[in-house]
Amino acid sequence: MSQWDIDVYGVSLVLENLSGQLGLDGGGFSATIDSTAEGINSAMVSAKSSPVESALSDFLAYYHGETGTVFTRSLSCLKGANDATIAYNEGQEEMAATAQNQAGAAETTSTPALPPLPPMRASSERVRRIRAHRTPDRCQLEHVDPHQPRSYPLSPDRL
Repeated sequence: MSQWDIDVYGVSLVLENLSGQLGLDGGGFSATIDSTAEGINSAMVSAKSSPVESALSDFLAYYHGETGTVFTRSLSCLKGANDATIAYNEGQEEMAATAQNQAGAAETTSTPALPPLPPMRASSERVRRIRAHRTPDRCQLEHVDPHQPRSYPLSPDRL
């Protein structure tokens, strides 16, 4: 006999709520990621300064990396809890325990290919940003294309 006592209906309500907060059907955390990226992009256009554009571009890349990790981990937890509850409901307690143990591991979640960031708009013909690399005797400049594709989480298919 199982030691588990899962309220399947209660779990489904919690998962539905988390799904809405993540924005799997639009809105939520996914929309916040998009609007923040658009705001940073707008600030880059308005800056009209290579060092500021470079700093904002670096921040945007970091921001998407961090939020992507949070989004993927949350999605993994949602999928793991869903799989464990389904297995429990079907009487497969060993499968439920395995799904529960894997919940939260980002690598266990396979998400569809994520769309790239919208292209960064640069003022006029400013297509490159300048990143200064300091060396002991001089400052070396490197031209970097800000339009290189980066991916970030949007709305993966609903679980």
